[in-house]
Amino acid sequence: MRKNKNGLKIIALLLPIIIYGLSNITKVNFDALFVVGVFLYGIILWVKVGIDWPSLYVIMMLMLVPKLSIQSVFSSSFGHPTFIFLMFTFALTHALSQTPFIKRVAIYFVNLPFAKKSIKHLIISFLGATLLMGLIMSPTVLFFILYPVLQEIFVTLKIKKGDNIAKLMLMGLVMTVSLSSGMTPIAHVFPLLSLNVFTSITSIEISYVSYMAFAIPFGLIIFASLLTLLFFTYRHDLDSKKLLENIDIEITKIRHQEIITVAVFMFVVLLWIIPDILGYKSINIAFPPMIGVLLLALIQVDEKPLLNLNESFTKGMNWPSLLMTAAALALGSALTNPDIGIITYITQHTSSYIENMPGILLILIFIVWASLQSNISSHMVTSQLVSSIAVPIFISVESLSASAIAALIGMLASLGCATPPSMPYVAVATSSGYVSPKDMMSVGFKLMGIIIILSLLIGYNLANYFIGG
Repeated sequence: MRKNKNGLKIIALLLPIIIYGLSNITKVNFDALFVVGVFLYGIILWVKVGIDWPSLYVIMMLMLVPKLSIQSVFSSSFGHPTFIFLMFTFALTHALSQTPFIKRVAIYFVNLPFAKKSIKHLIISFLGATLLMGLIMSPTVLFFILYPVLQEIFVTLKIKKGDNIAKLMLMGLVMTVSLSSGMTPIAHVFPLLSLNVFTSITSIEISYVSYMAFAIPFGLIIFASLLTLLFFTYRHDLDSKKLLENIDIEITKIRHQEIITVAVFMFVVLLWIIPDILGYKSINIAFPPMIGVLLLALIQVDEKPLLNLNESFTKGMNWPSLLMTAAALALGSALTNPDIGIITYITQHTSSYIENMPGILLILIFIVWASLQSNISSHMVTSQLVSSIAVPIFISVESLSASAIAALIGMLASLGCATPPSMPYVAVATSSGYVSPKDMMSVGFKLMGIIIILSLLIGYNLANYFIGG
């Protein structure tokens, strides 16, 4: 094992030279080839080595790309609003963890009559509630609200890092959060981007109601498939009696510290939710938790602040997760940077082949494209790029529905979660110790395969029925 890791380290040091040689042989743009090489090798290091130094390695390698300045890489990683959002959200949830509130919520879930029947019922209950809340909430915000609750459920049921039940439930949370963000356009930017592309090209609007008439039932089908996949993958570990016997329901009474901390947290949640619902986008996602942290640091109970900033930034920060998130954000930015030209290269070398294909093959190609890209890169770019290419082609083919493919791409662009660059919360989950990048890739790509089949057989036809025309 040590020899393998040493070999990977040597290749890491030689990577610029290797890619430079490949660039000269293939005549492919060096910057584009280098970014793709860093992306692929970064995934290998995260899976085979770990998340600490490989994350820093990815960021440093991107700084060597001629068309990416050191300042731009810093801005797209440690200076990205999502990184700042995560940092202050960790501090905020640390304050909550110092009160019994999260434990109260966790115990509420495990003591629901439906959930107490078996561990399967508990998982369905928790993920079902996640899906319902996700219909009107930002996926990143929802994950970081429910992640501490799930961790407390693990503590309550004495589930440890490395246990397969922990893998199942955390992967279920990640995948359900992503799924819910594609089922409605309320507070979800990815479906909206694709719908807006269709409107800008055709001057025809797709109503939210018709989109949800397709996306909600199709999402429920995918949700049932997700549960089936997770339960089948970890079928030998669903020992409900053993786990449910471990429930510890002892909890302290409510105190002023808890009431005020929860009130501040709910205020932050409202600042996240209300602007999204009202369509008011000027409030940056990092701003509400920063306000919450400041309020908790200022408010004192029994002559002590509700949040000790020094303690929260030492004990409350998951720094490996933050490092991996910074690397994933920088990678996502580089992969979609127009100056690097990866997206342009893909578009130029595929569109001429796609235009003259049979209808069913066209549908399959765009389903696979949207599904694969959303699993390895930005959901936002996936929605914008794939729909921009698909809609004009589908308009030119009489037997196909451009509105249906636009809606389906908007949903598929929301679902990817197999690799850390897909969404920030995937990076956090895969660096948590409960789920490894290898676990997430294995189950995530299996789910992608199921979604591709369902989209071809059901999704496109459902979208065509409610939206097509």
